[in-house]
Formats: sequence, structure tokens, C-alpha cells
Amino acid sequence: MSDAAARNLIERLQAQRKHWVDVGAGRRVQFMRPPEVELPRLVHGVRIDHLKQYVCGWEGFTEATLLGAGVGSSDPVPFHADLWAEVVADDAKLLGDVAKALAGAAMTYMEQRAVIEKNSAPSST
Repeated sequence: MSDAAARNLIERLQAQRKHWVDVGAGRRVQFMRPPEVELPRLVHGVRIDHLKQYVCGWEGFTEATLLGAGVGSSDPVPFHADLWAEVVADDAKLLGDVAKALAGAAMTYMEQRAVIEKNSAPSST
């Protein structure tokens, strides 16, 4: 398999783990559900370090959103991981909304896995 073909498959696998959450005011945040082997890290809840690691995009964020209408422009601000880390660290509601969505995506995934495993278990007849 070529590197390009492998990279394409990796991107497709990762795309299956991506989700969007509406955070109000025309804004939304994209995150990637952690891979299955990382899910035990969420057992005590989704923390800010998880959000810094797994958030990978946003839409609707402007300078005015980040700095205030009197200071920032209405121009969209591209997502940047370091900027996201700064923004989410200073916005408890945003942190809570995205953490809840990430936890929900993880739970849904685990529930789906349990159903698949139950349905594929050999019968005892």
C-alpha cells in the first residue's frame, strides 16, 4: 500500500470519529471522539486537557466573538489549536458544552460496540 493510500484510509477512519456540537450564537465546534483505547481516560469525566487534544475545528468564531464587539472585527477566525486552548480555558460554558458532547459521543460509541458484540456472540443452543 502506498503512503498516499494509507493516509487516505487514515483520514477516512478519523472522519468517522468527528462530530460537531452547536455552542450557540451561530457557532459550532468540531471534535474527534477519542479512539477506543483512550476512552478509559474519560472515566472520571471529560477535562480541559481532553478538549485541547480532541477539538479540531470550529465555525462562526470571529475576532468580535473572541475579543468583544467593540474590539474585534466580524471577520471569521480560522481554527488554531493554541487559540482554542486559550479560548476554552476562559469560557466555562463553552468548556461544559463541548465536554458534554464529547462524553455523549463516547457513550454512544460504547453502546453501539456493546450491541455489535452482543449480536455477534455465538448462540448457546
